[in-house]
Amino acid sequence: LHAGPGERMSRRPLSLAARLFLASALLLPLALGLTGWSLERAHRLALDAAAGERLQLQVLALLAQADFDGELTLPLVPLEPRLAQPNSGLYALVTDGGGEPLWLSPSAALLPRPLAALTAGIPALGPGQRHRSQADGLLRHAYQVLWETEAGDAVPLRFIVAESTAPRDADVAAFRCQVLDATCDCVDEGIATNFTFNSELLNHNQNQIQNPPGSSGGGT
Repeated sequence: LHAGPGERMSRRPLSLAARLFLASALLLPLALGLTGWSLERAHRLALDAAAGERLQLQVLALLAQADFDGELTLPLVPLEPRLAQPNSGLYALVTDGGGEPLWLSPSAALLPRPLAALTAGIPALGPGQRHRSQADGLLRHAYQVLWETEAGDAVPLRFIVAESTAPRDADVAAFRCQVLDATCDCVDEGIATNFTFNSELLNHNQNQIQNPPGSSGGGT
């Protein structure tokens, strides 16, 4: 039995131009997707690093305002206005060495289970040690100090400042949309460019087959 012309044509392998176009159409979105993921991750890490620096500054500001002589005292109105505004997105807590709360910022009044949200999962720290973590939608910065009183006693205190992740997440989402739009544009332009190039390559190859170099158009 012999295959008909239609069957022989269906078994014809893809041309080089078609294979190049198919490969580029598959690999280009994958490469751009990996690039977009890397850019988003780097952007998130940069935002987290900046937030960590801000929280450290807030901890140092609280330390500058605090006083301890038998009990902890802090100004009724903190230097940072957001610590006095309920649900402002910035919260602070000071505990003793056993984890008992000594002071909680008014901004945490509307937080559900504020003590757990601010302290859960933070390990034991030595004097001068810091710990950064994220939990319950909060970026947290804890700093352990050993406070010397006028009587010469050394009292362990832990200062914790936390910031809501909502602004960071919104920033990352906006950045992701920008990267996605740019990626789609690049994919469209890349596929169109590859299609044009491969079409020109195919036409060139066909012309070379039909009119090979050195061939003459007339008989001898």
